[in-house]
Amino acid sequence: MNLLHDPLIRGIFLDGTTRSLSLPQLYAALARDEIVDLPALRPHQRHALHALLCQLGALGCLAEAKGELPDDQQAWAAALRRLTLPYPDDEPWRLVTEAHQPAFLQAPVPDGLTNFKPVETPDALDMLVTAKNHDLKGARMSCPQPDDWLFALVTLQTMEGFLGAGNYGVSRMNGGFANRPAVGLAPASGRMGAHVMRDIRRLVTLRPRLLDAYPHYRDDGLALVWLRP
Repeated sequence: MNLLHDPLIRGIFLDGTTRSLSLPQLYAALARDEIVDLPALRPHQRHALHALLCQLGALGCLAEAKGELPDDQQAWAAALRRLTLPYPDDEPWRLVTEAHQPAFLQAPVPDGLTNFKPVETPDALDMLVTAKNHDLKGARMSCPQPDDWLFALVTLQTMEGFLGAGNYGVSRMNGGFANRPAVGLAPASGRMGAHVMRDIRRLVTLRPRLLDAYPHYRDDGLALVWLRP
């Protein structure tokens, strides 16, 4: 399940059809503003996916095209692969790999780390917590598709906080009870393509200013933190 190659993400297009896309195909369709919706994307997952698409897209643009948006899916694939050149088999873009290798948003497992808990459904992996399982039930996706797992993983690794002793969240959250608000400009059409591309361009433009403001960051620093244990 290689996101750069395999059509794992379902998208609804302007003509009403639903097609399965690879990640580069999704970027190309977003650049053309053809995507109406992603049917597997749940409401609470929208900001997490938007943030990921914008950040990955900006990093790829800076790595491959000096800040220019790629023209088509092949160019998007090349730009994203530039971020993982030491991995010719695309392990960091796969949903599942050997434990000692990075997978998408999943760092390699250090030697000696065990005691993993099995997760049987995407909504059991997701970070959404409902009090006493009321209203929205957890672990109810009995027949999930790959993009159900993908969006749950993206949300988990973007917005998960602290849930008690031993249940630590992700480094992107600055505390156990932190929040992650999103404020930005969105196109009047409401479609995600123009929104994502606008924010990618903005991130590319702001990068030099951010590097000047935070000198402890390097221009050639680690872009994808899941490449390391």
